[in-house]
Amino acid sequence: MRSPKFTAPNLSGLNAPVAVALLATLVLVLPIHQQIAQAQGDSESALPQTARSEETLRKEEFREILDSSAFYFELPAFGKERAVSFTELLLERNAIFYFFSSSSSICWLQERFVQELFKWTRDNPTAKVVLVGINIDPHGERVLSERFTARVLNEGMRTERKEGRGEPPSKSEAEGEGDTYLILLDPGARETGSTYEVREKGVPMFFFFTRGGFPIKTVEGFTRDLVSIAKSLYLTRKG
Repeated sequence: MRSPKFTAPNLSGLNAPVAVALLATLVLVLPIHQQIAQAQGDSESALPQTARSEETLRKEEFREILDSSAFYFELPAFGKERAVSFTELLLERNAIFYFFSSSSSICWLQERFVQELFKWTRDNPTAKVVLVGINIDPHGERVLSERFTARVLNEGMRTERKEGRGEPPSKSEAEGEGDTYLILLDPGARETGSTYEVREKGVPMFFFFTRGGFPIKTVEGFTRDLVSIAKSLYLTRKG
């Protein structure tokens, strides 16, 4: 049985802090990759055990790698009473992190295309991609709450006019479980600013990660091409 080969990622599309963090992650990953390769070098009769060993290594060792990653964060989720971590998001899925500010006019213009990207992730489950917004506005929770309340009232009035009754949308929309993506709160980018460079580069900014915590692309500034970028990155990759 052929042992898997490790291919070094192309760092040319990543800014310096992200590239350094990726290299630090690779130092942790390579020994685990070697263990998996050694297990897969056993005889064909050991295939079931090899598969179980690889899966165990993936879950246990990748969790440790993600917890130790320079990209790691743990942030409160808007509309939820708990925090969400980098590890939780990337242990078994690919992820796209959308850094934005709820007080930025350009980010609200970007929202239309972000919603298109969210719809694509929801309609293409085989890509195994989760879209996560990270709001760095110092007053982000208040601004989002005000906009959510206004949206609920507006939707309720439109429904009432149309159907003669008011049934506002569920708050699960704000929790990434309905018609929009999960939003995490990082006021002033205190948790993510140094590694992701969002304070220096500004928002909107997008980071595309593969499962296991590897950044494969960053996009700075406003863009209409989110869906085509996601297709090129995730529909051509296994897993």
